Amino acid sequence: MPLRSIFAGLLAAAQVPEPLPPASGAAIEWRSPASCPDRSALLRGIETRLGRSLRPGELAVDGVVTVHATPPLYRLALRLRVGGPEERRTLAAATCAALTDATAVLVASAVARAPGDPLVGQANVPAPPVRAPAGARPRARPPGATPAGGEPAGAGEPAGAGEPAGAGEPAGASTSPGEAAQEATPPGAPAPDDPPPADREPALANAPVPGPETVEERALEPLQPATPRAEPARRPALGGFVRVQGGPEYGALPGMTGAVGLAAGLLWRRARLEVQGVWLAPRTAVRAEGELRASLAAAAVQGCARPGRGRVEVPLCGGLELGGMRGDARGVPDARTTTGLWLAVVAGAGVAVRLGARWSLTGALQLAGAIVGPDFQVRDPGPAVRLFAPAPVTGRLLVGVEVRLGDPR
Repeated sequence: MPLRSIFAGLLAAAQVPEPLPPASGAAIEWRSPASCPDRSALLRGIETRLGRSLRPGELAVDGVVTVHATPPLYRLALRLRVGGPEERRTLAAATCAALTDATAVLVASAVARAPGDPLVGQANVPAPPVRAPAGARPRARPPGATPAGGEPAGAGEPAGAGEPAGAGEPAGASTSPGEAAQEATPPGAPAPDDPPPADREPALANAPVPGPETVEERALEPLQPATPRAEPARRPALGGFVRVQGGPEYGALPGMTGAVGLAAGLLWRRARLEVQGVWLAPRTAVRAEGELRASLAAAAVQGCARPGRGRVEVPLCGGLELGGMRGDARGVPDARTTTGLWLAVVAGAGVAVRLGARWSLTGALQLAGAIVGPDFQVRDPGPAVRLFAPAPVTGRLLVGVEVRLGDPR
């Protein structure tokens, strides 16, 4: 038993690793806000996870931590070189401490993987003892087997020596399976109770010791570049439209009449230019001297502003209208048909409600002030008698449907 204790003590002393040299001059550049862990904290984290001190020239680290207004608040631009090409990483985290811990893990892993590390392949962590399965008994020595001391089995032993090992030992004493195998095996021979080499737990060679995982480390993720926003489709600078309209009209012809028209033009973002044609249905003026049936066909050129937002637009237009008014006299001597010149200033205000991408419902009130208008008269021997003349100012209420082609709004 004394020899066994001395041997176990020497074996335990042989497994204690030699002390590693202290850290010196690691090339670590670490720039971070004042509230973050500093360079010394990062160095301690690397050496703790690596299990040893860093050597001069073993690595080069350059890290810059910045604070942002939107989550993740802390972002790191890291440059790392360990005996090879430089690596670049970008990390983000909710706290600066988690970002520092993540950097320590990355650096320690890179150093442990470096092929030029002289400690790679040397076990710096003691291998755990091999334990026998639960409930297993040590294998009994076969009859005639000679122990290490050279005395045959059973010699000098009391009755009951064939009992399992430890039966004759005092209470509290125990023999591990490894010790039993050493006692029953000659020097240099493999222990019969030892499992095959494949069943042994492998020794950890220079394995970095990871620190405790935190919530912040689990939440770490590489900072991906922001996805560029899709730009909205550019609208054309110039568009066009066609409009069909109609409604009542009063003043240009005798009594109330109806007007129909067609308009087309160009569209800009805040303005429009349109050409409008209009035809007024014939109406008859009855006088004691005779009758006159009149109609009007004219065309107008107008410029419009386009105030309004969204689906509603309020065009404000103004322009000139030129046309001819046809008069057909009846019931008078020498009756004939004639056409008089029509020239007027046109102004109007309307509304356009968008029903879809191209369709709009429109309404407008137009006023026309006659500059030049016809005067239909009957001339008999004596003074002339007027059968009809248009009013100085006429009004139209037009409702229509408009098709737009490439509206820039």
